Amino acid sequence: KVENLKEAFDPKRDRENVEALFLEFIEERKLQGTVSKSSIQKYNVVFDKYKSFCAKEHIKYKIMQLNDDFYIAFLSYMRHDYGLNDNTLSRYLNFFKTFLLWCQRKGIEINTDYKKVNVKGYEADGIALTIEDVKTLEQAELTGAEEKARDLFLIGVYSGQRFSDYSMLDKADVQGKFIIKRAEKTEKHSYIPLHNKLKDLLDKYDWRLPKISSQKFNVRIQAVCKKLGFDEQIKKTTYKGKNKVVEVIPKWRMVASHTARRTYTTLACEAGIADHFIMAVTGIKDPKTLQKYKKLNKEMLF
Repeated sequence: KVENLKEAFDPKRDRENVEALFLEFIEERKLQGTVSKSSIQKYNVVFDKYKSFCAKEHIKYKIMQLNDDFYIAFLSYMRHDYGLNDNTLSRYLNFFKTFLLWCQRKGIEINTDYKKVNVKGYEADGIALTIEDVKTLEQAELTGAEEKARDLFLIGVYSGQRFSDYSMLDKADVQGKFIIKRAEKTEKHSYIPLHNKLKDLLDKYDWRLPKISSQKFNVRIQAVCKKLGFDEQIKKTTYKGKNKVVEVIPKWRMVASHTARRTYTTLACEAGIADHFIMAVTGIKDPKTLQKYKKLNKEMLF
């Protein structure tokens, strides 16, 4: 609302209160229109965690109070109260640092202790589905929300895109035999072959794909995979500080929106498609990032 924006950018506004500054930071990002909706959502998540932490500690921080002790307490709070692993903490911390750099650009004096704070991420145990798994999904007789979740997932497998992109494919992006899509996250173009399986699913919904958040989608696609018997036991390792947590869980619990992108990359690699073609389709810029998407299918070793 205009009133909210006026309040956020009021020059008389408290320039030391972290909560007020963080709100102004988010509002400016929205106003600029250069940041994706998913990034705005992540900033809001971090902001909510910060406000919850302040409520628990019964304190409202000023920007210069964000020192080493604050970061230790804040990260410890998120790790223990929310059970966040180090990968998630690392992302949240980077979002928080983006806010601090914004404050600095606005001429606000900040405490530089944030430069000494770091959370080391780790390579997550993501999976890719096999060609047999994909066929099982294709042939499953499903209805309602389960059918829509399955179809959206397959569109991700066929296109190799992130969920934020493959859930928003547009007929206007079609050029000849390709969908040329600019990624929301990176602004890099992807050149997606419009082969029959992908086209048939998009036509099924008249290119107006079901709207659903990635969180709800993950719950539904896991339910579908559980129903279809994706029960292979997989070891999953996460890190929370010095604590290494190892779980053995069924495969269906590892399936999420991003699994579709890993599945496309892995199956394309197994089919002998060259890396530079896979990168052109997926919009992946760094060969090192591409390697992280490739997952081993043990059956290929025999």
